[in-house]
Amino acid sequence: MKKILAFIIFGILLSSNLYFYCGKADLITTNNNVNISIGDDPPYYLLIIHDLGLGFSKIDKFLTHKRNRGLRPTYISVDTIKNDNTINGKDLPEKIKYFIKYAVENWQTEYVLLIGTDPYLPARNVISYDTLLGETEFPSDLYYADIYNHDDQSNDLCTWDKNGNGIFGEVEVEIVNDENRIFRNIDGIDLYPDVYIGRLPCKNADEQESVLSKIIDYETSNMDVYKKNKILQIAGDTFAPPNDFTGVCEGEEANKKIAENIPNYYEAIQLFGSYGNLKTQNIKTYFGQVDYVDFSGHGCFEDGSCWKTYAPEDNSTILPNKDGFTYRNAAELSNDKKFPVAVIDACMCGKFTAGNNFLAWALVKNPNGGSIACFAQSSFAYGGVGIGFLDCFSGWMEIQFFEELFKNNVTGEIWADAISAYIDEFYTTDGRFWNCNTCKVAEQWILIGDPSLNKYIDNTEEPNEELDQKNTEYEIEYKLDGSKIYAQSFSPEYNQKLTRIELYIASRGNPDGKIIVSIRDELSGEDKRILSKSVSDISNSFAWVEFDIDDIKLQIGGTYYIIYRTDCSESVSNYYRLGCSNFNSYDGGEAFQYNYVWSKLSSVDFCFKTYAINSEGNEPPIITDIIPPEGSSFKVKEELNFTVIGVDPEDDRIQYKFDWGDGTQTEWLKLVNSGEPFEQKHSWDDKGTWKVSVQGKDDKGNIGEWYDLDVSIDSKVKIIPRLSKIFLENPVVKTLIKTFFKVNFDSKISILN
Repeated sequence: MKKILAFIIFGILLSSNLYFYCGKADLITTNNNVNISIGDDPPYYLLIIHDLGLGFSKIDKFLTHKRNRGLRPTYISVDTIKNDNTINGKDLPEKIKYFIKYAVENWQTEYVLLIGTDPYLPARNVISYDTLLGETEFPSDLYYADIYNHDDQSNDLCTWDKNGNGIFGEVEVEIVNDENRIFRNIDGIDLYPDVYIGRLPCKNADEQESVLSKIIDYETSNMDVYKKNKILQIAGDTFAPPNDFTGVCEGEEANKKIAENIPNYYEAIQLFGSYGNLKTQNIKTYFGQVDYVDFSGHGCFEDGSCWKTYAPEDNSTILPNKDGFTYRNAAELSNDKKFPVAVIDACMCGKFTAGNNFLAWALVKNPNGGSIACFAQSSFAYGGVGIGFLDCFSGWMEIQFFEELFKNNVTGEIWADAISAYIDEFYTTDGRFWNCNTCKVAEQWILIGDPSLNKYIDNTEEPNEELDQKNTEYEIEYKLDGSKIYAQSFSPEYNQKLTRIELYIASRGNPDGKIIVSIRDELSGEDKRILSKSVSDISNSFAWVEFDIDDIKLQIGGTYYIIYRTDCSESVSNYYRLGCSNFNSYDGGEAFQYNYVWSKLSSVDFCFKTYAINSEGNEPPIITDIIPPEGSSFKVKEELNFTVIGVDPEDDRIQYKFDWGDGTQTEWLKLVNSGEPFEQKHSWDDKGTWKVSVQGKDDKGNIGEWYDLDVSIDSKVKIIPRLSKIFLENPVVKTLIKTFFKVNFDSKISILN
């Protein structure tokens, strides 16, 4: 992305009450022969082409938001392009493409966002050869992005209609014999994107306001700043008998391939037909817990309004139910604290000319859930049968999209890079395609979303994680099965947080359970964190295996324990193996074995590494007040508003986590300034007295203590702060509270215990 630069004012000579955008985020109406003075010169990195009929709700705020992110946006309406006789083009789509070419060459435009849908912001319909399926053409926004033919040095527009017959994207078929055909690209389609393009196919002002607000909130309010390091994979048997007798569940195999290629710290949540867990409710449950979602299967042929697949080798059983996962299900998603990026490898789910209910748009336009962007196809998708599904057509593209998603942070660049990689793989330099529909696969992938969108916004400074304790001298191994429990003690040097551990382990045979690791501060005490890995995560050869920890605060010189156990059966041939060193090579701790009581293992230490954050001198935030909701009594299902105020000793920004005492808690919420009140709402489904707990974390990652209050539901309010007298009598806390809140500590403070 470009660095933030000073924003400039843009104006052009317009006519007939047309609209344009100037640098102060003003939308100006011009009259005939009015010349708006031009300010500084371009560049304008983001060009927004907009259907004037949608009105201007949120457009000005969106432009200001993008300006503040350094994209120097500019705006033009479709009507302006349509009515400007100086812009070339045989029809409106070609005039729009010529205008984009002008912006690329004169304004250094890199991103183009289309706001509106066909016919008001028209699609370029490209010829389809799927005549057996009744399709003669399909929409392609790649048309607007493919500005030049890179084999032609003339710099002319790549029109996609080289022969001038008004049919776009033609290929010529030469029949050599019954088994061999040559397909020629006679319309000179280059296919490589020259700009990053995306579309928000809003049909009315309400949709426009909703989706632009969603993008602004995503990029500014930290709703989605923290990665989950998880991907949701949804698939079954894409081609089942009688069309396929290979026994391969194509969609599941594609997702398994993707899972093999993602970073090893990512967890794949797989809802598969073969696992029996591919259900609509499970999709809804996990949708807000992941960074990415992959649907691999089929779409509704009529309008792309649903996704579905088949049970293994059974095309009579549609999953996740007989209707599939529909646009109505997408509208019901309520994951408003986490909007993932979605990929839908299925027919028609990106066909924005088929109506307003296609699945990709249903996910993106949902203001309370769904996805923040979606890659989908605007026509009939192609895929190979059996394991060959992974090697061609949309199966190959599905895998490639996730390769790009893990390499790039900007959605439009991900879209363009995936298509470019596809062309590099399958397009030959002599103008021939190995199949007439190979080019169609590239043409029909659409980005529904903002092409300049950042997937993650790192407003939080990442603290410096360092290797703290280690024992890496592997000499012998210990067997771990269901009959054994081991422990290794260590003493940290960094007085902050344990973030992860690595263990040198392996498996033998096929253990029928997980390896379970926990952290304790007493050998026979409670587990502070419990982590596990399945046998599929553990190699038969020794390797370092990472266990990521929800950070634990440590004390320098304290003694902590890594506990090793498993829920697999006792076995002589199927078990886990723990790497060890001999002769007590680790000086900071000891190894133990549990056999009704703990006992030391003489001359042995287990191989391990601990990683911690050292933030010495930086203190965590202190919560100074939890303000209860107004009122004298509260009822079941009544939404109550709680306000928390915290201060940070270094004046760092703070984010909060709420535990509602009913088994639910929030994620870490958005960052606010130190001393700034933060509000959060909650309701309870049952009567009773509930303990509400709040914890603060600063933008350096330092986590403070939990602070509590009690709330009584369906009776006279009973809210009891649990801030102790000792806490309020602390001189440092007093000074902070006096400074920020002007509290007079000479007056009485009533503490209810």
